[in-house]
Amino acid sequence: MCKDVNLYIGPVGTATLKVSDVDNGSSDNCSLLLVPDRSDFACADAGNKIPVLLTGTDPSGNSASCTAQVTVLDTIRPVINTKTFTLILGATGSGTLFPSDVDNGTFDNCTTVTLSVFPNTFSCSDQGQKTVTFTAQDNHGNTAVSTVQITVQSSLNINSTALSSCALGGSFALYAADVSGGDGNYSWFWDGLDDSVDPFLTFTGTFPFFAFSNTSIAETPSFNNLMPDGVYTIRLVVTDGNSCRDSMDMTINKTGSTFNNITLRKSVACEGSTEIYSVNHY
Repeated sequence: MCKDVNLYIGPVGTATLKVSDVDNGSSDNCSLLLVPDRSDFACADAGNKIPVLLTGTDPSGNSASCTAQVTVLDTIRPVINTKTFTLILGATGSGTLFPSDVDNGTFDNCTTVTLSVFPNTFSCSDQGQKTVTFTAQDNHGNTAVSTVQITVQSSLNINSTALSSCALGGSFALYAADVSGGDGNYSWFWDGLDDSVDPFLTFTGTFPFFAFSNTSIAETPSFNNLMPDGVYTIRLVVTDGNSCRDSMDMTINKTGSTFNNITLRKSVACEGSTEIYSVNHY
């Protein structure tokens, strides 16, 4: 006597049919040996209903058979492996994230997997840490989902900031920066983080001919050399035409009113690294 059964593919892509899976109470007046004509199944059988012939034989050689319908199923989800990723936005201020960018060896017990990620398009407003949903689906409809942390960055980059008196006479000096990337259409915002002082000098053209401020939107604002001696932090934020932004802080240790043609430069180089720099003449 036979019964139909669902047989499930295991993690290594195989399944073994046991006699008890399809026997439905076969018996004999003496003893009975039950043997199926097939017991081994693989991923290629998944989704199919396969007839299995079960034959029972007693010690006298008497035999009888019945057929069980074995439905082979794969219900194991893909195994997801992911990695973090930094997405660099292009000159248009947009970028596309591909599943392969965050996939780190996702696999399935039976089939190839179809990968997707959402959201997958980003713009300047997305700069920073973002969480995306990574999905893997096999050919049998099993789906696994995981979240992945990515970093969205613009190609806009402040390579260095400088305070230089080399191009000016006396004790005057200019702030300046070396900027690259983005769409090339930059706007500038310099900010003295110590609100008690005004590190920027503007020439007005009318008496008293200059003014002091805590911020400046000039590309190369003038330095206020009349500030008290001390250590000050200046922050530069550069924004391009796509509203992508980058920022850098520079520290000034002011100890006198004369610069003596010295350039102070803050760069992104790390201690112990070797970097190649070009000289900017301001």
